[in-house]
Amino acid sequence: MADRAKERPEKIRCDACPVLCYIAEGLSGACDRYANHGGELVRLDPLTIIEHWDPKTAHPGLRMLMVSTTGDDAAFFVLD
Repeated sequence: MADRAKERPEKIRCDACPVLCYIAEGLSGACDRYANHGGELVRLDPLTIIEHWDPKTAHPGLRMLMVSTTGDDAAFFVLD
């Protein structure tokens, strides 16, 4: 039983969205954005940052839309 505990699980859970898929090895989730590759959750489509925003240009009442996924970067769109 100890050897089995060291093995990677057959399916992994993706919690990137409310669907909470359990993804089998070599397959992708319902969104086709994340897949199980060797027991690791990997992103299939590239993340594109459309526009960087300089926070120094902010002013009271500025309306913005922030688009972000897991990671350190995000895209901001000025709506005004």
